Amino acid sequence: MPRKERLLWDTSQKVWFKYYIDPTTSKRRKLYLGKAKSRTNDPESYKKALDKWTLFALNALGAELTPARQAKFDKRQQTNKVEPEHKYPKDSVAYAAHLYIERFTWGQYKANEISHHTYKLRKSSLKYVMEKFIKSPGTFQGSATGFGINRQFTDLRMMRLYEFFRNAVRVRQDISYATARTRHGSFKRFVAWCWENNYLDKLPRNLMSPDLVLKKEKPRGGNARPNLAVTFTPDELSRLFETASTLGTIHPVTLYLLIAINTGMSFIDIGTLKFSQIEYDGDGMPYAIERARSKTGNSGYWKLWATTSKLLHEHLQIRNKFATQAGESSGFDKEPWVFLQLDPNRRTMLRQPLMYSIHYKSPSHYKHSNTLGMLMIRIKKLSRVKKKMKHLRSTAATSIRSISNNDLLLTQMFLAHSPKTVAEKHYASPTNFEDLFRCIDVMYSELGIDKLEHFIEAGNTHYKENWKWL
Repeated sequence: MPRKERLLWDTSQKVWFKYYIDPTTSKRRKLYLGKAKSRTNDPESYKKALDKWTLFALNALGAELTPARQAKFDKRQQTNKVEPEHKYPKDSVAYAAHLYIERFTWGQYKANEISHHTYKLRKSSLKYVMEKFIKSPGTFQGSATGFGINRQFTDLRMMRLYEFFRNAVRVRQDISYATARTRHGSFKRFVAWCWENNYLDKLPRNLMSPDLVLKKEKPRGGNARPNLAVTFTPDELSRLFETASTLGTIHPVTLYLLIAINTGMSFIDIGTLKFSQIEYDGDGMPYAIERARSKTGNSGYWKLWATTSKLLHEHLQIRNKFATQAGESSGFDKEPWVFLQLDPNRRTMLRQPLMYSIHYKSPSHYKHSNTLGMLMIRIKKLSRVKKKMKHLRSTAATSIRSISNNDLLLTQMFLAHSPKTVAEKHYASPTNFEDLFRCIDVMYSELGIDKLEHFIEAGNTHYKENWKWL
């Protein structure tokens, strides 16, 4: 199919068409040019429709086709494919390849069993092997005499074919790894077809051997490139908090961002946080969060920054005030969720956790929505940050590892990952958590959160203003 189509496509009727101006009425009319199987995988129908449009346009201008152009159009209108002539010996690989493409594969395409793209891919793959491998001397075991179109199947060796494609990627570098893997697999399917149709007496035993499958090798030693974690820069974090401070929503957005960085929790864990998972100090201020991850069930324990503790405490006050005004009959005082779903139109709370809201379109149809996830996507777009918001977790973990001098145990504890050894599982000492808490305190300045306190305070002020009526 061409990259730029000259015709229009009617999706409902699956037909090519074109608009034209009727010279008698000066009105626009629609000219149907022929049906097709699909817009992208039926180039033959597209060519026929394009020919009809060309003839129509020429007739409207009073012009005629040249004999060569007319012969080309007549050839396209033929319903049956004319098999090209060949001069291959019937016991050669080239003859079997000709039958495989021009009869078997073409018949599959006409019967709608494969797409036109698959047909072209098989044809090009087989043509590449025939020209580069079958016809080249020295690629088969034995003498090089009689190579070319007369090459016999008895000379075929799967190991030589595998080495040919491996060298094409490594040494010659004339094709990519993905192309070599595709063409290698296509030719092996052709060999199996030849055996099924008695063009091959014996099927090679190592045809489907896993040892002869092209595998993409990773660089080793000094050339190896480790997979580095994606992290936010201080400038990107500043833009996120600046956007959150001016968002004007009834959600405590700055608090969501602070908890995500402070604890490394995912947003589904933040949206389903419960009162029982918050620890308080002697003054009644939130001190730490201890909960199991929703994804793995592994428990994590994180100390809260003073700023995070203050914002969380003020949110809990608003949450409790709303539950008191709603009364015991409403059931809000019995809800275990710290963050409830909010209704921006009525400025009220709903008895649902933040991550699992259900919007009913009708009594028989409803849909789930992730309010917290949509808020983060909105902040990301307004901040013009290309990284995903889930990378706040990797940003905090990378900072912990840097502060702790690459202490993998502390990083593992911060991410709430499964212990690697039995000793880590059963004998993690309290001093490990003390070290983790010290690293979390240092992370506040390490990531530059202390320089963003004016944005955090502005966002928290907007949030409290929206609930001032309580």
